[in-house]
Order: sequence, then C-alpha cells, then structure tokens
Amino acid sequence: MKHFTIQLVLTVALCSTMVAQEYKYSYAEPVNFTQISSTDYEEAAPIMSQDQKRLYFTRTNHKAGRRSNKLLHEIWYADFDEDGSLEVIKAPKPLNVGLNSAVIGLNMDGTKLFLFGTYNKMFEDQKGVSYSLLQGNEWSKPGRIKVKDLEISGGFYGVYVHPDEDVMVISKKTIGSEDLFVSVKDSHGQWTTPQNLGQTINTQDFEISPFLTLDKKYLYFSRGNNQTGTDIYYAERMDNSWTKWTEPKRLPAPINSASFDAYFSMMPDSTVVFSSNRAGTSDIFFSKLTKELIEEEPVLPEPVIIEKEEVTPTPVIKDAAPKVVEFKTETTGYVFFGFNQTVISPSFKNTLDAVANNMLENESLQLEIGGHADYIDTEPFNERLSVKRAMAVTDYLIAKGISKERLFPVGYGELFPVSSNNTAKGRRLNRRVELKILTVNGAPN
Repeated sequence: MKHFTIQLVLTVALCSTMVAQEYKYSYAEPVNFTQISSTDYEEAAPIMSQDQKRLYFTRTNHKAGRRSNKLLHEIWYADFDEDGSLEVIKAPKPLNVGLNSAVIGLNMDGTKLFLFGTYNKMFEDQKGVSYSLLQGNEWSKPGRIKVKDLEISGGFYGVYVHPDEDVMVISKKTIGSEDLFVSVKDSHGQWTTPQNLGQTINTQDFEISPFLTLDKKYLYFSRGNNQTGTDIYYAERMDNSWTKWTEPKRLPAPINSASFDAYFSMMPDSTVVFSSNRAGTSDIFFSKLTKELIEEEPVLPEPVIIEKEEVTPTPVIKDAAPKVVEFKTETTGYVFFGFNQTVISPSFKNTLDAVANNMLENESLQLEIGGHADYIDTEPFNERLSVKRAMAVTDYLIAKGISKERLFPVGYGELFPVSSNNTAKGRRLNRRVELKILTVNGAPN
C-alpha cells in the first residue's frame, strides 16, 4: 500500500466560453379595443381560446339583460378574423339564461367551456361550476361539475380551469378575505377537495382571479385590499406539490396601474389580456410580454482547493518504478440544463466538441462527468436526474469517438450547489454537468 495525495479542485468559475443567459422582461403598452370595451357597461374576466381566434368575457348590466335592481354578468365573446377585424356577440342560450355567468376555462380545442355557477337551480340557491359542449354550432345545456366544498354559501368566489381539464384554481372566502385553493382530478376522474395554496400565496389581503400557465409552472393572480387597491402578481411553482411557491412578485407598469387590475392571462406566444378600471370603468386590455437577452457572467466564489491524504492501492504502471502519484481534477467546461431537463441544449455542444477534440489529441486524458441538480423536488429524484444529465453528456462524447473507459459519469444530486437555490438564477447555475479532466503526475519516490 502506498500513500497518495489526492488534490480535489472544486472550481466554480465559468470557463470563458460559458456565459449564463439572463433576460430583461417588459410589457408593451396595453391596448383597449373599443368594440369590446364599451363606455356604458363593464367588461371583465377575459379568457382567450388557444388558437386566439375567440375571446370570452363578461359584460355587466347590458340593457338587453338587466334584471330589476341587480347586477347581471353575462357571457359575451369577440371573434377575431385573419384581417384583424373582430365581431362582438352576446352568447345565446343556454350559456346566458338570466343568471350571473362567466367562462372560467376552455379545453385545448375550444369545444368545451367551463362555466361559473350551476344552471339547474337559481344561481343564488346553488353555487359551483358547470360545463358545456359544442355540438355542431350550438352549445349543450350546461351540466354540473361536482367539487366538494366549492358550493359555498355567502361570500365571493372565482375559478380558473386549466385547458388540460385536470386542474382548477379557486379563489374563495373562508375566514377573512378570499384565498387561493387548488382542486385536481384524481385517477378516478373525480375532483379533489380544494387545497389551500399556502402562506406564500395567501395573505391577510384578498387573492382573486387566478390563472395558471399552460405548463402549470407559473401562477398569476391579483392581490389587494380596500385601502391599497388591487394589483396583479405572479409566482413560480417550485415542485410537484401545490404548496411550495416562490415569493410572489408584482407585475410592473404598464400592466399594473393605480386602479383595479385583475383577471390576467397569458397565451403561449406571450400575448397578454387582463381587466382594469384605469379608464374609469372596467375594460379589457391587450398587451405583449417581450424579453431581451442580457449577456452577463455571474459572479461566483473563488476556486476552493481541498487536500487530504488517503491510503489507496498502488496504480499499476508498466515498466516503471513505484511513484508517488498526484491525482488532479481540473474543470474544463460546464453544460447547463433547463428545469427537470436532461436534453443537451445546442448552445453547449460547441463546448463538448472542444472537450472531445482535446481528448482525441491527448489519449492519456480521462474525464469525470459530474451531474448536478437544484433542490426542487425530492433528493432521490434529483439524484436520478443528475445521473441522467451525466449520462447524456457521456453518450454525446462517446458518439464523438471517445472511449467509454476514459469517461467517468457520476450523479451528485443536489449535494454540491455553486449558487443559492433560493433564486431562479442560482437554481439555473446548479442544474449543470461539470467536466473535469483527470490527470496523473508522477515523480520518483
């Protein structure tokens, strides 16, 4: 047995060709379509079909639908033609039947509407949600959807149903102000009892008008009180549960104003639609989220060198006297991954190609391929994820002609973060594979 000095170099500085991607987000000035937003009535709760050809919304106390001394919210829709023109129509029966009504969701192809309230009794007597199917050119009579503890008596409530038809986010009043809850469809097709989204989302203020993005990763909602007004916020879902969220952030101007802003939703192409009474009455506004790439190199800690002595077996070195061998690891590159992703982005293939060429020119070099993950999800899941990332890089290098005997993939899971897991930027840096060249230097003993 021989004594060997193992020098482990944990370098966390990015190589010169690796630059983290950061974006600056901004919203276009909101546009108010006069055909939709009238001066005599209030329009709110907009929701757009996935093909963006139809916008559903509510119009309050239209002259053709007034009831005696009571507010009446009815369903209207706007159809957008390819030439940019639009036609605004009041939805016929059975969607409007003299009750407070609204579209709270629609499926991916727009053939199924989810509706506010139930239609089998007077609205004041029974609250809940319903659905209607497009049959030819007509909508079917709405049928009730059973969700335990949703049909509350008294107070305000609202619902958003995701296009996948398996998640609904609910705002309802319990003790104090409205809070946000979630109900999901179980394996038997039944909707679960609404679950509170937790203290990060719900506060002493009211939280209303929820919207969940198509990937179910971002939640938009409005928060406010009677003194400070109502603004639109968003939060990122941090794991597969519904109770762990990033701290909600208020959307900037020009989306939020000094007035009531709510019922925000965003399409996959970043088209934005929301309600606001900034013009004096509740109107519907359109905007667009844009992002601009900012090139910057994150500032990370200096390399840390840890030395320790261990007793390990003597390497077999052919035709040579025994030597004291120093194993060194030197980081030669990084590959970063998206959330829960194991696919190598094209932007990092140049780095891997350069590493492969270096190894082809220097046949004595060996490579540790260390996979890492952020702290989202469980430790066993992250360990498996880090192994898959390491194997993806290993397979890429093998395809470039590197012998698998020279490659040592390993998954570290979430054990060795290089940045804070409490920020999106930090988590992005932790979702990585580190490529470390293993060299062996020897000297006569």
